Amino acid sequence: IVEDTTTNGRNRLYAINALGKFAAKEAVPTLIKALNDPLHRAQQSAVINLGLLGDLSAVEPLINRMLTEITAGYVRDSAAMALAKLKDKKAVGPLVIMLGNSDSRVRRAAVRALSVLKDKSVVPALLTMTNDEDVLSVLMEAFASLGDLRTAAATASVAVNEQLRIASRLKALWTMGTLADPSTSNAAVS
Repeated sequence: IVEDTTTNGRNRLYAINALGKFAAKEAVPTLIKALNDPLHRAQQSAVINLGLLGDLSAVEPLINRMLTEITAGYVRDSAAMALAKLKDKKAVGPLVIMLGNSDSRVRRAAVRALSVLKDKSVVPALLTMTNDEDVLSVLMEAFASLGDLRTAAATASVAVNEQLRIASRLKALWTMGTLADPSTSNAAVS
């Protein structure tokens, strides 16, 4: 049913979900093929289930789906999170590319995924995101998770910027506490 695109899309979607629920490695090749289903929700279901199954043979196909221009934003953000679950460093470069995506959901998912992968080589790329108010709260969480003091000054700048949403500023204060960089203590006081 999954591979027969003449089958009703809803039925293919149900079949893809069922394959994921079986949690069998034998389902991986079929789910990888479903990444190219014409129905975007079926693609998303395949992406999510591949992340849950944890089979590293899905990394390259997930990266390809995420980077394909015609892929819907919600499929891309699900792919970013699936790649985070697989914890393969091959995803780092493609996730950094997604930081520049026009869809804020995709950018947030890329930041979250990079945070999970805990690769400090992405800190310079993440630092360029401090002007993107749509991702600031998630970015502050990523800075805390990475624990890299190179993020301290940017975090302090977010905390004291009264033009930003209070949620982002509070998250920045929390991050400052997590980073525990004495050089930013003045920002916390103000």
